[in-house]
Amino acid sequence: MRPELSLISVRQITLRLAIAFLTVVISGACTCSIVRKAEVEARETGLRDTLALMRGVINQYAAERGKLPSTLEDLVGEKLLNQMPIDPVTETKDWQVIIGTELNGLKAAPGIVDVRCKSSASVVSHKYLYNMTRALYAAGHYVGYL
Repeated sequence: MRPELSLISVRQITLRLAIAFLTVVISGACTCSIVRKAEVEARETGLRDTLALMRGVINQYAAERGKLPSTLEDLVGEKLLNQMPIDPVTETKDWQVIIGTELNGLKAAPGIVDVRCKSSASVVSHKYLYNMTRALYAAGHYVGYL
């Protein structure tokens, strides 16, 4: 003999299933945002490291040769870089170069004095632009600098 389910017990089961379903959906949404934030922070760290490397190589080129590089390919051609680094944010080898005539006290013919990410997006963790210049950093307008 099978016991009959009352209307109240059916509603309780339905409510419990709905609560369980919502819990799974909310947990999934939270997990997605956490994973996305971790991915963005990893790209930012990669960008920071890549820019530091490229700026160091530009400084090395200028110090050793007494002139500024005219293109980023000069750095690869002179074996200061094995290959053109990939921008972790845009996932391309396309960089924005800043042309100037002075770098660390060296005055020379126009050449590359800085390099930036071409993305116009803001860094999630600090609300500043990826392509912020070294000049703003040097002038003390530093919130967080890549």
